[in-house]
Amino acid sequence: MVGEKLYAVGEYDKAETFFGHPISEVLSELSPALQYRKIASPEEEMYGLLEVAQSKQSLKNLKENIQKVVIKVDNAQKSVKNSSKKIEIKNTASVNCDLLVRSKLELYQAHQKNDTGMLQDAVGYFDAAYDLFNASKSDYNTLSSLKAETLENIFAELKPYYANFREVDKNLDASKMAGLVAKAELAFNSLQMAE
Repeated sequence: MVGEKLYAVGEYDKAETFFGHPISEVLSELSPALQYRKIASPEEEMYGLLEVAQSKQSLKNLKENIQKVVIKVDNAQKSVKNSSKKIEIKNTASVNCDLLVRSKLELYQAHQKNDTGMLQDAVGYFDAAYDLFNASKSDYNTLSSLKAETLENIFAELKPYYANFREVDKNLDASKMAGLVAKAELAFNSLQMAE
C-alpha cells in the first residue's frame, strides 16, 4: 500500500492523501451496493485509518488500523450471498484487470508529466492489482491454470516498472509496459469468458 510506504518514510501529507482516496473514490460508489445487500460498510474503519494518518500516530498504530480496514473489507466480501463461485471469480478478474489498466494509465501520465503524485497513484493501483491477483490465484487456476500462470509471469515482468514510488523513471519503456498490460488484459478477459 503506497500510503503505508509513504508514511513509513515520513511523508505524512502525501500518505494522508492515499488514505483519503479510498473514501472519496471507492467508498462513495461502494456504499449504496453494500447497503442494498445489507452488508456492513468499512466506512468507520476507513475514516479511523485516515484520522490516524492525519494525527501522525505511530507506524505500528497505522498498520493496526490498516488491518482493521482489511478485516472489515474481507468480512464484507464473505457476506455477499447467493453468488456462485464462478461468477465471483470472474468479477474478481474484472476488478483485477481494471486496477492493472489504471496503473498503466497513471504510470504513463506520470512519465509524460514527470509527476510523482501520479507515479504514486500508479504504484498504488499496481500494488492493489498484484495483491488481488495473489489472493485470487488459486481461484483463477480453477478457471484456467494456463491463464493464471501467464498472469503470474506478466506481473513478475511488470513489477520493476512500479518499484520506485518516489521518482519517475525517465527511461520508462512505455511500449513494452503497455504491451505487457495488454497481454494481461487478454488473459483476464479469457478468465471472464471461461465456461
